[in-house]
Amino acid sequence: ATLADVRHTQTEAAAWSDYLLGALYAAWHDFERAEPLLRQAISRVAPMGDEATLVPYARRILAWAWIVRGEHALGEETLRSQLSLMVRQGSNLADRTRASLAFSQAMRGRPAEALETLGPAPAGPGAGAAAATTTTFAPEPRALEVALIRSALLLAQGDAAAALQALPPEPALALLAGADGGQRGEAKCAAGQRGYGQRALQAYLA
Repeated sequence: ATLADVRHTQTEAAAWSDYLLGALYAAWHDFERAEPLLRQAISRVAPMGDEATLVPYARRILAWAWIVRGEHALGEETLRSQLSLMVRQGSNLADRTRASLAFSQAMRGRPAEALETLGPAPAGPGAGAAAATTTTFAPEPRALEVALIRSALLLAQGDAAAALQALPPEPALALLAGADGGQRGEAKCAAGQRGYGQRALQAYLA
């Protein structure tokens, strides 16, 4: 290997180290420590044209840090830019980025815009009443999280029936640490099924 190759490898390794530590701090919501590390990771690799690997990851987390701090406009602008890049590249991060953008829009009280960002619900198990008794449906946790976001947005718009329809079946939601976050109970109450809804909320609280 040439000296340039060695330096490239060292720079890339340092960037990934910065990114992973920054991402860990971000997961703990310690954004004061996370942001400089993520910015440093980007500055290390951006000159090498590393737009397809590390940079999108770091920028997405930076955007989320800004959103959590209330800097929605800056965070959403970054997420839109990254989403455009990821869609062009066919990146598996596109759905995560789209969900983060929709969540930010929902936090700002714009459920209709957030639903438009998420796009149509995928066809198949988990997206309808017929799936409510399905026990073999086991999608990726990210797909479940997106379904929960969609359901919450529909409920925010006052469409309790559609919110219930959007929820995956209960066995599938067992994959998530927080299950459905109480959304099924809330939607049932909003739909006039108060007995079932209250029991579901009590079970979630327990």
